[in-house]
Amino acid sequence: MSKPMYRGKTQVLYSYLPGKTFDYEDEPYIFMVKDVISKPVNKENTDIFYITNKIIRYIYRWDEANRDFPSNLSLNSFYFASIQQVQGRLFPLIFECSNTKCKKVHQFYDLHTERELIRCVKCGSALEQIDLVAVHECGRMDPIWMRKCPVHGDEHIMLERHGSMQITYYEWRCRVPGCNHRTRLFQHCNCKEDPKPRMTIVNHNRSLTYYPHCITMINLKDNSREKKYEDEVTYGKIVAAAYLKLFDYGNQSLLSVLSDAHEKDENIEKMRLLLETMGLTQEQIEMQINSALQQIQNNQAKSKKEKIIERVDQLLKIDDEKIKFVSDELYEYIRITTRVDDNQDIKIYTLDNLLKTNQDNYVNNLVVEYKNAMKLLGLQDVTLIEQLPITYAAFGYSRISRIPNQAKLNCFPLDANDKYHYPVYMDTTKTEALHFQLDLKQVLKWLTMNGIVDIDVTQLSEQEIKAWFINHMEEVDFFGEVANKETKNGEITSYLFTLLHSFAHLVLRQCTMLSGFDVNTLSEYLFPKTMSFMIYVNNRSSFIIGGLFTVFEQSLQNLLYKVKDEGDYCVYDPICKDERGACHACMHIAEFSCSAFNRNLDRNYLYGGIDRRSNKQIVGYFEV
Repeated sequence: MSKPMYRGKTQVLYSYLPGKTFDYEDEPYIFMVKDVISKPVNKENTDIFYITNKIIRYIYRWDEANRDFPSNLSLNSFYFASIQQVQGRLFPLIFECSNTKCKKVHQFYDLHTERELIRCVKCGSALEQIDLVAVHECGRMDPIWMRKCPVHGDEHIMLERHGSMQITYYEWRCRVPGCNHRTRLFQHCNCKEDPKPRMTIVNHNRSLTYYPHCITMINLKDNSREKKYEDEVTYGKIVAAAYLKLFDYGNQSLLSVLSDAHEKDENIEKMRLLLETMGLTQEQIEMQINSALQQIQNNQAKSKKEKIIERVDQLLKIDDEKIKFVSDELYEYIRITTRVDDNQDIKIYTLDNLLKTNQDNYVNNLVVEYKNAMKLLGLQDVTLIEQLPITYAAFGYSRISRIPNQAKLNCFPLDANDKYHYPVYMDTTKTEALHFQLDLKQVLKWLTMNGIVDIDVTQLSEQEIKAWFINHMEEVDFFGEVANKETKNGEITSYLFTLLHSFAHLVLRQCTMLSGFDVNTLSEYLFPKTMSFMIYVNNRSSFIIGGLFTVFEQSLQNLLYKVKDEGDYCVYDPICKDERGACHACMHIAEFSCSAFNRNLDRNYLYGGIDRRSNKQIVGYFEV
């Protein structure tokens, strides 16, 4: 038995992906998503190259033996689509009689008609679906298999729960009077031989039965991105230059600077074509071109692009491979913090915008209060962003664990519209967000006060301070702890990321109280290299746009003061503060709203206390 279902696109991406079980709201049955009906996305509105690279980097965290995906993934390996409809089939096909005097278990391998579900073959009572499944880290999920009595077969088998919610106490029992046959629930997976691994038996709606693997990205494609594909290293350095403010980004676009990088190549190509039309041999052409290049090198001053790249190389002490990855984060950052031109789709509001749109004394005093509150919390800036395009892309799933190599990463079944590429199901929504920028000088002072670094920030320029964070922060694996005491940069990264992530969670939790949004309606987006974060409306449920705008325009100081005054409270203190520094009562949020799955959180980094990693007293960021 199967059912077609219509759901919102973002709702499908988190609750109705292929291989996921769910309770069907119109009938008392459990279903599994079997098929999806999709249509290809409009690639003109999506940076496919960028999102493909992010997906491939995500997938390659798994060893080849622990994933369905091969090692030769490329831009042409995926089929990008949006889901239009979901089809589910009844699962698991195991039922028990609702008559307490009977309780006979019925196991089906297939259902040809819904009438089979109506009545018990023994007493005629209604049947109820058993909500237990057996799962394994390889990705397999089966119904629990009824164990027969060696004497009486399966005619009198029932599931004995002993009045407990713990599945370890459940048993298959034969109800024939005088028969004492009992068997505990157990099951083995066929993914390996000798010995076959044991499966985990749980309720079907437990989170460990299905972890969707998705990425979230800010989908701001522009014409400069095409240059990235021609030379990723040069592109990355120009993006870094825009972040470091080595040129007036906003009045001068990335494309105009990048075009300068190709001007010489274009002129040489024109010269080559001219010489070919004149009938010169290839050897003569190469001699002429080399002579021209030498003359340019001797007589022509460095281009603006070359000067910019030379300065970037002086500031950033990272290799070319790292600059490719760093530039993706920096590109998103500069696009949401700088208004490039009047045609930009998103709208960016700063505190200065409030003063420009309203000149009365009340607004002036309000902005002064905002800035005082920001200074108190060590924030350099807060901006509001409207019409921000956020893209969610789901490309696989795992069971038992989401951590790389602790469970297999499975791809989705091939889509009916494209049977040759791995399906990636996407949805882009436009939403609103608040962006919070930490004061980089204060962050460095905080690190110095805690003995992590020894830096005199007064001796560094703004560019050098920004470059310091890029140089010293390692790549963060959101799946696990970032602590790495073996290297100095690893220790620095651990402190910085825990500070940033903890700050973001405190702000998000307070935002829900002032904006009117449910805590599950807001999500975080982290920019570790820039020490900033964004809180945005995730569009997964019905809401009214404007809640964050109201917070920004009327209640920003209240939000920040609440973070400072109420963020260090937990009902489980002093145990929480002394042992973990974070728990579900004070800092955790829904995992689909958190970039790092509620890891690397600690209130003590903000308010002071004991660092649980080093067991040393730590000065809180708010204490600086």
